[in-house]
Amino acid sequence: MKKTLLYKGREISYELYRKPVKNMNARVRQDGSLAVSAPRLCTQQQIEGFLLAYMPRLLRAMDAIAEKRQRAPAQLADGGIVMVLGSPHRLHLLRDTARRTWQEDGEIHLAIRHQDGEKQYATLLQTYIAGYAKQVIGAVFDRLYAQHFGGLFARPTVHYRQMVSRWGSCCRQKASITLNTRLLQVPMPALEYVVLHELVHMLHPDHSRAFYSALAARMPDHQARAAALRSIDLRLPPWQ
Repeated sequence: MKKTLLYKGREISYELYRKPVKNMNARVRQDGSLAVSAPRLCTQQQIEGFLLAYMPRLLRAMDAIAEKRQRAPAQLADGGIVMVLGSPHRLHLLRDTARRTWQEDGEIHLAIRHQDGEKQYATLLQTYIAGYAKQVIGAVFDRLYAQHFGGLFARPTVHYRQMVSRWGSCCRQKASITLNTRLLQVPMPALEYVVLHELVHMLHPDHSRAFYSALAARMPDHQARAAALRSIDLRLPPWQ
């Protein structure tokens, strides 16, 4: 039986099996999916309480599998599509004497050396996305911090990396925020939402009523902006 559980704003899917057993058990399969077995008389509330207690450990295992899959180079196709700030950019694959990447007329040009293997295109594109994302996301971060939080707390340290389970995270104790480089793909309103969401966590570390009140005060349409993120599966490569 397929079930879902909301954990820190992330919807977790799992397969529930009721069995003649005494204890509940949760395991992450080799494909990264979550399977849960529980006694037949357990209530859904008990099952969810059990999962929430172990969710950080389970998510680490799920994310490790997903990241390992995504690190495996995948071949690109000439004419494929990559979204940049919500707009489609067509890929143009070339052979040249050196590796290089550039944008022109709504296209992303990827040039690899004549002796390179085809999988080098994917590596080149991921490197390009990571570098370009730091520029774009960093500018948004600086603007929103100055606009809404300049007098409330010191500017947090910002880290950028590709993640497969979340768009961003905040460590209030270390005054540090990590943002997913895949945010380069989403429309600007959704990008602004993620950045502001993590900045508000510097004031309210949990998703309490106070957190959403502070978020809504600064971004009244935050729910509509968040909706744009739900269609993107971070476990898949950034190209179509």
